[in-house]
Amino acid sequence: MQYLVELNTIAGNYFKNEFDGTILYFSPCGGTGSGVSGVILDMLGIIAPKQKSIGFQLFPSENFSNMVVEPYNFVFSGCQMVTKLDFNIFVTNENALQILKSYRGIEAPKHEEDNKSQSFQTTDYAQKQLINSNEYSLGYYNVKADPSIPNFSFDITTFTRGSANKYGIIREYLGLYQNVKQSKYFGPKLADQRIFSHYFSDHSEKFNMSTLCTSSNIITVLRKNCDKFDKLYPKRAYYHYYVGEGMETGEAAENREIIEMVIKDYEDLSYTQRDQ
Repeated sequence: MQYLVELNTIAGNYFKNEFDGTILYFSPCGGTGSGVSGVILDMLGIIAPKQKSIGFQLFPSENFSNMVVEPYNFVFSGCQMVTKLDFNIFVTNENALQILKSYRGIEAPKHEEDNKSQSFQTTDYAQKQLINSNEYSLGYYNVKADPSIPNFSFDITTFTRGSANKYGIIREYLGLYQNVKQSKYFGPKLADQRIFSHYFSDHSEKFNMSTLCTSSNIITVLRKNCDKFDKLYPKRAYYHYYVGEGMETGEAAENREIIEMVIKDYEDLSYTQRDQ
């Protein structure tokens, strides 16, 4: 017990005197990204309220954010963008892959590498008896071991096994699919990053955001996630174990309004830049 007290004292002194701030890397559309990052930011607000927090947020592209969990988690964690973080850096997974390729020479994972990674996970889950690999010759995640989760199974390998004609689907679902031609469309986007980032951070004091992709791109991502949430939330068409009672206390409406204000700021920026 004495060691624990001493450790807490040392940690407290560090946060008071040595701790400058936090850089948090997360995806606001994932369960862990929205849940754990929210808890971390809440705790940092208590133990280090004066230190700055920077968020590097990875958003799913519009091709990838077609599942229930992405728009749902995103809206419920939306307040982190403007109330708990001092500075945000946005990037979609497609943009991130292109930036890594253009500036670091890092190629996107290939089909074989995706399969190898998924096969490793499938084997690991099978050894832990979480996978029934005999059912339809596919791997199904078994949730029966957890009584708090409804009794159902979902396929985790449909898009990683099979013939070559699934190649495009695999890449899309893993966030590796690029819609636009790199040479014609993506180059100008990268060239405009500095303009959008500096303009927005200088002219929007309330929402001090920066972006690694163009404002029109981030508008599309935010808007599509919100539109999907608007269709799902009134029907309670999902399961969620992080927010809990927040669903019934108006938290969704408040966060939804915050994100709508962020979208409007980006739209104003986009129109201004277009006029110039």
